[in-house]
Amino acid sequence: MPNPFSFAPDDEPRPPRNISGTTAADQNRKGTEKNGTKEIVKSYASTSNQVTVNSSTSHPPIVPPLSKSGGKLEYPAEFEEAWRCYPKRFGGNPKRPAYMAWRARIRDGATPEDLIAGVERYTAFCESENKIGTRYVLMARTFFGPSEWWAEEWMTEEEQEHPSSRFWNDEFSCWYISAYDPAQGCEIAVPDWDSMTGEERMQVSTRIRTIQQQRDLADMERFRALVGKGLMGAGGNGATQAN
Repeated sequence: MPNPFSFAPDDEPRPPRNISGTTAADQNRKGTEKNGTKEIVKSYASTSNQVTVNSSTSHPPIVPPLSKSGGKLEYPAEFEEAWRCYPKRFGGNPKRPAYMAWRARIRDGATPEDLIAGVERYTAFCESENKIGTRYVLMARTFFGPSEWWAEEWMTEEEQEHPSSRFWNDEFSCWYISAYDPAQGCEIAVPDWDSMTGEERMQVSTRIRTIQQQRDLADMERFRALVGKGLMGAGGNGATQAN
């Protein structure tokens, strides 16, 4: 009877097996497959996270939240400027709800400069109508609210009766605005300084000064010519000299 523990010369000895019936090679192969699966899952998770982060760039910009210093809320400098210019009113006018409305308008596309300009127009309107310090002044959170009161022109009664017109002055190469001057009681034309930058204002001022000096010199030359011809007295009173 053959020995069951012996093997024929043509047979190769089989690798030893552990108690579970698997060889060391089988364990190494399964470990490699398992590690490969983990790497695939890890790579997929990394790619998914990257796609999620990139997709967030399509969201609208986030306005920074309020910061605290010593337990006190700190507002952005632009809002503080608008708050200082805002007309005082009788009754409550909470600041934080006003800033929340301000932030909402910034998210909608308005700029701080637009909002501050609206405050300045409204303040001038309230001053002309003697509404400063009364309950008829809008609360700031309403002014910056979705109704967009800040975008109104807020023209005074005088401005409505005498609307201004804007035109280009070829001589001074700048925009001019024609408006009613209550001090003189008539229409006057002045450069539209509000539409210019600081550098443009300096250039226009220099150009106007130069042209006015040239006009004065031309007037002086004409006056001297008239005096020389005896058509005007030296005192400039318009009297002609006797022959």
